[in-house]
Amino acid sequence: MKNISQNWYRILGALCIFLLILMVYRREARMRTTLDSMEARLTALEAYIQGSNARKTEQQPQVMEVMANAPARKDVRKVERNRNNVEKTKRSEENAIGPKNTPETTAEAESETGKFRQAARLELNTIDSATLVRVPGIGGGTARAILQYRERLGGYFSAEQIREKVKWEGAQKHLDDWCENWFWADEQLIQKIQINKLTFKELLQHPYLNYEDVKAIVRWRDRHGAVRGVEDLRQLGLADSTKLASLLHYVEF
Repeated sequence: MKNISQNWYRILGALCIFLLILMVYRREARMRTTLDSMEARLTALEAYIQGSNARKTEQQPQVMEVMANAPARKDVRKVERNRNNVEKTKRSEENAIGPKNTPETTAEAESETGKFRQAARLELNTIDSATLVRVPGIGGGTARAILQYRERLGGYFSAEQIREKVKWEGAQKHLDDWCENWFWADEQLIQKIQINKLTFKELLQHPYLNYEDVKAIVRWRDRHGAVRGVEDLRQLGLADSTKLASLLHYVEF
């Protein structure tokens, strides 16, 4: 029993020594971590202080340069103000005297609003929106309507065709002037429609063919193979149509 008790005492003593060593080691580890953290913070603070000093050193020459160039910049602004004043005075004198008499071409003479001053013959199948809106009386909406109708038709064969699309009151008073003095159409630029090849839907998109016309054309093609000419169109019921003469400018048999 005495030997057993001694063994237990030895074990307990060894365990206490082990725990004491472990506590000392953990305490040293915590202290080492704290010291490392403090050292890192000190290093970062030192780097920040050095960076601030470097920036101040770099900024000082820039500040001196700005201060040195300040009078020169003031002189430049003064010169610009004087130039602007001279230009304003020159414009005022020109406005008081009136526009100079210089040779003008019909298509290039413009008013202050960007409109043509004199009538210019403009081809409807090649004109663009930017040119259309320079014609007196034509705004953005009217220009879009004219170009969209041209797209649906495949091109204009006569300036009178714009009357078919432009029907609102604001434009009515200008139509005679546009058709007689401003616009003309080159029929050679028209895109023809293949009346015997296009589908029902494709034929129906043309402004000169309504639903009944297209149905009659398709039925004729089913029965006779093809529409061969004007006489066939008349037999289809288009003889009394006011659009037949216009349609003949667009169809190819």
